[in-house]
Amino acid sequence: MSAIPTEQTRPPEADARDFVEGETQRPQLLIAVQERILQDPILAGHFAGLPTPGVPLLIGDPFNALSSPHQLRTSHRLVRAVDAFGNKYLNQYIVIKLLGCGRYGKVKLCLNAFDGKLFAVKVVDRKRLRDRRFLNEDGDSIMLQEYVHEIATLKKLHHPNIVALHEVIDDVQQRKVYLVLEYVEGGPVMEDNRWIAFPEELAQKYFRDICCGLDYLHYHKVLHRDLKPENLLQTADGRIKISDFGVSQVFETTDALSSTAGTPAFLAPEACTKSSFEGRPVDVWALGVCLYVFVFGTLPFSGKTIPDIYHAIQHKQGSAAFFSPIHCNL
Repeated sequence: MSAIPTEQTRPPEADARDFVEGETQRPQLLIAVQERILQDPILAGHFAGLPTPGVPLLIGDPFNALSSPHQLRTSHRLVRAVDAFGNKYLNQYIVIKLLGCGRYGKVKLCLNAFDGKLFAVKVVDRKRLRDRRFLNEDGDSIMLQEYVHEIATLKKLHHPNIVALHEVIDDVQQRKVYLVLEYVEGGPVMEDNRWIAFPEELAQKYFRDICCGLDYLHYHKVLHRDLKPENLLQTADGRIKISDFGVSQVFETTDALSSTAGTPAFLAPEACTKSSFEGRPVDVWALGVCLYVFVFGTLPFSGKTIPDIYHAIQHKQGSAAFFSPIHCNL
């Protein structure tokens, strides 16, 4: 076995990159991080002030709308630090790189120095959520409502085909919220309309995973409302996980809806009108559209404008692939 790199020759960020490439780097990584903490007075003080790992903090959780079947850490304290190599720390998380940017803010790949696990940390600016451009008729922030919905929904869920929420850090001073989410290595199964059809066996496997995840959501009375390939993430072993619960909705006795949400091309015919409709069948329709995209690499219904898309969906005016033969197992 090769010698453990010293702090002078190898920063933790480099060890973190190795960890991304394989589980075999984990012992080396943890030792390197521990050595860094012991040798760097700034980091030693930083980690000394953090809560003991594994002990949840439940201090006036503002997102406690739904109970969680698994332990979730919630903290109102964020401590930042920078070591001698310029690596940034957010509490016990080492910032590795930027994964992307979304409506709410940035998503960063971070490594938990306590256990060596990788997480996707979504950083959201509260001020952005209250942007005047995103107010509803009552003057409430639509984006803030969606964000609180996402947190509340994720706290309720724990399933192998659902992206897990591990920790919420509510930084009141900086007016930012950090969602520490499960890191799904493969990213979206399809990205930004750059769609290439999958072999039917692979499409069937992915479809089965999504069905399991969606069945779990509906059993727990959660409507996703925006199922599409970009919100389906792929793990290193090929499992699909449902993500992005920004427009999701929890129902009690009935799943009746009176407003549309999500992506127009994935809406069911009944959701293209302004009348009320049931939410679960709309999710199932979107599931079918995802399968169609997996098999044919294109949308079943499309148009230049949203009204054109709605018209095609309502009048079953599908693309040429809509009438193509597929295997009987699908």
